[in-house]
This record gives sequence, structure tokens and C-alpha cells, in this order.
Amino acid sequence: MRNCTCLKTQAAYPNGGYSGHLVTDSQRERIAVTALKMTSVITIITSAILFSCVPSPDEIEQIPTDEYTNQIEIVLAVGTETAKPSTATTAEPETEVMTPVVTHTTITEQATQYSDHSEIPETALPVTSDYTSVVTSEKAETEVPTPVVTHTPIADQAADAVSRYWTLVSNRDYKSAWRLLSEGFRKRKHNDDYYHYKDTYQDINLCSVETIKIETIAEHDRSATVSAHMSYLTGSVCDNRRDFVFDFTLTRESHVTTWKIDVVSPVANLDIVLDSMAKCDDAMAAVVPSSLNVRTGPGAGRSGEVLYPIQSYLQKNECVTATATNAGHSWVRISNTPRAGAEDGWVAASFLEFGDTHPEPARLTVVAEPTPPPTAPPQSADMLQPIGIEYLGSAEYVCYDIKGVSGPELALQMDRLGPYDSDGNKTWAVASLQFVISGGTCYSDGTVDLSDVAVSLNSTITMPCWYPSSGTIPTEKSKFENLMQLVALHELKHVEIARRWARVLEEQLKSSNTCDQATLNTIYNQVWADEEAAQDAFHASPEGQIISYP
Repeated sequence: MRNCTCLKTQAAYPNGGYSGHLVTDSQRERIAVTALKMTSVITIITSAILFSCVPSPDEIEQIPTDEYTNQIEIVLAVGTETAKPSTATTAEPETEVMTPVVTHTTITEQATQYSDHSEIPETALPVTSDYTSVVTSEKAETEVPTPVVTHTPIADQAADAVSRYWTLVSNRDYKSAWRLLSEGFRKRKHNDDYYHYKDTYQDINLCSVETIKIETIAEHDRSATVSAHMSYLTGSVCDNRRDFVFDFTLTRESHVTTWKIDVVSPVANLDIVLDSMAKCDDAMAAVVPSSLNVRTGPGAGRSGEVLYPIQSYLQKNECVTATATNAGHSWVRISNTPRAGAEDGWVAASFLEFGDTHPEPARLTVVAEPTPPPTAPPQSADMLQPIGIEYLGSAEYVCYDIKGVSGPELALQMDRLGPYDSDGNKTWAVASLQFVISGGTCYSDGTVDLSDVAVSLNSTITMPCWYPSSGTIPTEKSKFENLMQLVALHELKHVEIARRWARVLEEQLKSSNTCDQATLNTIYNQVWADEEAAQDAFHASPEGQIISYP
């Protein structure tokens, strides 16, 4: 099972749910006034950068210009005039940094601009590169903090903005990340309070964020939708990993302005998912059930399917590559199989878990289905189903057809055409079992709700199907029917045992109250091992002994 934005989207979660907290800051006018000396003006701008606010013109006029004289030296970029206090001494050589350009504007205009400097070094980030300018300071009478200002370039594409946002969050540059959120988002989610936004990340002890996959769903001039799969590393020792998938709606004022994140919707709060791909490469597919028949064509005789013979088998967690599919994409042809007999055979796609880079069946090449072998049709109107199949009740089953008129002939057919069990042994019948887990929610704010976890059992029994000809001796029919009754009871017992352990798994998952992948997989693997031990114990018991026929 495979999630902080702490995005609290109430409508997206059951029972009121939680949403996440993506976080940024409201835009404020910045006013530069040239009436003061350069030193005082730049000092005021430095203070404004530190505290995210700028005094009004009236307040600026009331600030004594000599208040800052011995407190800070501002070093401007090469090629510009440097204003120095008369009593300050130079402790370091001049440092080349970003140069703030001050212009006189009206009260309603944004006045502070920054000019690009081609020689400013880049700060390497995991996904994007941002540029950092540093204002150097000296200690004189008062210690002045050194601000580090991160300038975020305009993103050409919406996906770039999402990638940049998570890079900034991962680097804990929350101030710059806040600027990539729209005003509407800030107000809706954080009441326009930057510190509320920042606290949502700090409260969960966020260590880092890895962007696993970012994909543009749609992009227009002023709106876009981007899907992103992120992995959070949280905790006091950064040992708790959780995955999240969100759809981001972004907006911008025009095609030359930066994209801003406006709405974040969880694609799913990621129901807990057990990872069957742990032993397989991302470019392969893993077998999910205990055993899986490999057939010569795409069909097992279910409703609407042709019946193809079994040519080999696969076991749980074995890895294969799907190379083609049928017209309905319900079956796939496989290669790179663990045993030669399964190569180029067909398996039902629903019993495979595909890796991240393996194409889904709908994207595989559709090939013509092989010509199916002739089947044994019912010999009369009374023979609408094979002999003895009714003993399975409502259980799901698939057939392999056998032909003959006597017990020895039928036994030879079952030896040759029968399925394989989970240990790779030829057998006359087999129950293929699979735990299916649903429910359970890993919320984006780190909380967990596993109260609705449910574990069900998928089971399919592979049975011999015999349609005797009209001239078959009644005693042969009776013997085979008795065999089918015993086989059905035997396989249904396997299903009963598996269903009992499905309930155990459900209880243990609920009580675990965690979404940690490693912990959940440990629980699953242990329960599965206990279930297999119980199946072996049944085989060793008197009622589980091999059935003699004919």
C-alpha cells in the first residue's frame, strides 16, 4: 500500500476528513522614496525584506537618518555607487551581490525591483535552480540579522511552478513557497496568515519532500491543471515516509506572469496499498494471487470467454513482462517468465500489479487471439454443465476440458491438462487465492484512519470439466461425480481457511493505526505466511489427504 501538504479539502474526505495546508504570503505594496540618503533607504529596504513590511512615507520621514549610521554597511554590486557611513571600516573586500534598484513612484505603484546579474552563482536544488542574493552586514553597536532573499524565476510551464514549490518546501524556504500560492488560496486555507501556513509544515516535523512524478493534465493561457505524486519524509528522526497524490489548479494573470497554485485537490487520500512490486523492477509486473494459470490464449471459459488450455503457471510475487493484449485488454501475453513453459502464454491482467514504468494493458499492442482448440459441447439438452460442478455452489471457477469414457482415460487427461499448485506441482484442481484490501485513509496532515479497512478474498477454483458422451456407462459417470464432490469440498476448504485469515489481516491492519509502508507490508507478509502454514496443516490432516481415483 502505497502520502503535506496538509491540504484540508473537507469535501474530499469521508466523515468531514482533513485537508492539507499548502502555504504562502499576501502581496503588499512596497514604496521606495528617494528623499533619504542612499544608506538609510537601503537600510529601510533591508529591514522590509526581513520583516515583510514597508513603512509608509510619513513613517519614513520620521526616522532619524543617523539611527543607522554605525550599524550596517551595504555593499552594492560592482559598477554601482557604494554609500558608506563615514565612521565605518571595511572588514572584507567588496562582495558582488544582487543590486536593488530604487525608483521614485507613487503610493499606488509597486516600486522595488531587482535587476538580474549574470554572475550571481546558482544554488543547486533537487528539481529546479533558484538564485540567491545576500546582503552582507557588520556588527557595530547593534547586531543586524543577515537576510537571505530567494528570487523565484517566472515558471514558463505550470508543472515547473509545482515542481519549484515542492523544492522550496523541501528546502524549508517557506517564504518563497508562500509567494507561489494565489491570494485566494492563502485566504481560504490560511486566512492570509503566513505563520499559520509555515506552522502546518513545522508541526508535522517535515524533513524533506521528493517529487516522484509531475504531469500536466491541461494547460491554457491563464489556467492549468497539474497532477503530482509526492513523498514526504517526516518525524523527529526523519524516518516516516508517506506518499500523496494531488491535482493542482494553477492560475496566472497573463502569459508573461508566473503561475500561482490556486486549488489543491487530493486525487485520493491514498487508501493503504500493499506493495506486490517489492521484488520486481518497475518495468515488470508482479503476480498477486497464490498461483496463476498461464494459458495458450486469452480466456479461461468464463462468461463471454473462450476456453484455452493451461500451458504453465506463475506463483505469487513472481515477475513477468506483458508484451501484448487482447481486444478487451482483459488478458495479456507475457514474456521474461520465471519458467520456460510460461513464455508467450496468456494470463488475466487483473491478477497482475504493473510497475510504475510498465505500460498498462490499454497501452499494449492488441494482437489477434490464437485459434482456440475445439471444446467438448454438451451432448444433450440435459447436460448444460459439466458433471459434479454443482458441488462448488456459488464459488467462482474456471475449467479445463477433459475427454474420455472411462476412469483411467479421464485420470490421464487430468494429469496432462490439470493446473499447477502454488509449489509448482501438477494437480487436478487448485484454488487461487488473493487478499483484496480497501478503505483506510492516510490523510495529508499526517493523521490516519483505518477504521474502515476491509480485507476481502478473491478466489478462483480451477476444475476438470467433463461432458460425457451419450454412450458412457452410468457407473463411470457416478464415479466421476463422487470424485468431483470430494475435490470441490477440498478446494472450498482452502477458500474457507483463506477467508478466515483475511479477517485476521483486517483486524491487524485496523489496530496498527499506521500508514507506514514497511510496517503494513510486515503485517501482510506475516499473515500470509500464517495462512500458508494453515493450508499446509490442512493438507497434512486426514481430511486433506490426496483423493484416489478411479
